[in-house]
Amino acid sequence: MDSTDKPTARLNKIEQLKQCHIQIEGNSELILDGCKGIMEYETDRIKICTDTVAVTVTGDSLTIRTFALEQIIINGKILSVDFS
Repeated sequence: MDSTDKPTARLNKIEQLKQCHIQIEGNSELILDGCKGIMEYETDRIKICTDTVAVTVTGDSLTIRTFALEQIIINGKILSVDFS
């Protein structure tokens, strides 16, 4: 396998995610430690940057409850969380 194989790319993303902490409470709250900034903010999509990956939360009626000290708390109906 070379570095372009999908399993290797997936493992690299997993290693990158170890540098931030994500906690999801049901489908209504997401807490992310390691947030460096907000890249996109809409009521159906919030994109957050960390040191290593971008985290995109999609859903309905999403709001940012807290954004301080590298922690962000998102409330609303969370449908998916993607990493890129």
